[in-house]
Order: sequence, then structure tokens, then C-alpha cells
Amino acid sequence: MKKIILVVAAFLILGTVTTVLIVNNNKLKDQPKVELKDGKSNEDVILDKVTFSDITTSYDSGVTTLTAKMLNNTEKIKNIKVEIILKDDDDNKLKSMFQVVEDLQPGRPKVLTTGIAGDYSHVTKIEFKIVE
Repeated sequence: MKKIILVVAAFLILGTVTTVLIVNNNKLKDQPKVELKDGKSNEDVILDKVTFSDITTSYDSGVTTLTAKMLNNTEKIKNIKVEIILKDDDDNKLKSMFQVVEDLQPGRPKVLTTGIAGDYSHVTKIEFKIVE
């Protein structure tokens, strides 16, 4: 009887651990696109286990600026090159921006700021891609 209880308990523990791992892995699953409303996104972008949050765009003096908070969700320092694709309501690509991110420390937030000449304040969707 004790062996049966131990086996059942072991299966319950194994099932719980597996469920936790699956849920945590899904939290870091790539989600490369967000929608903007009034130049701000309420969603995060997750790309290669880096979270981009508080994504905003603004236009001033002929330049559209994009800012986002970044958080490295790994245990290693990351150096990445990111393509940021600006899109309209119909998912058409308007322009791309490229930004190199160096020395992104694990667990320490960093702010990404990049800009492009022209008025792209009407952008409603943004897609992030890692460039190899």
C-alpha cells in the first residue's frame, strides 16, 4: 500500500513540475508583433528570450523615434541585432529600422531608443526580428 502511495505521489509531483516548466516556457515564447494605439503598445514583444516592453513611438522635428524597455531573460550576456519593421493597419511594411544591442545583462533592464527620418507616427503595428 505504501508503494502505491509513493508511486502516485511521484506522478503528481512529476506532473506538477512538468506543468510549471511548460507554463514558464510559454511565457518566453517568441511574440514578435504588437499593435500600437496612440503611439503606445499595451503588449510586450518577446524575441530570443528578450522582452521588449513599454513600446512607444513619437514624431518630432522630422524624426520618428521608437523606445522600448528591454529585459534579458537568460543567464548570459546578449549581443543582438534587431530589425524593427513599421507596419500600417493592413500589415503592409512601411519602413524598417535596425538597432544593435550590445552587453544586455541578464535580468537588468536597458532602454532601446532608435529613430528614422520621416513621419511614421501613423504606424499601427510593429514587428521585431533578430538579424543574423
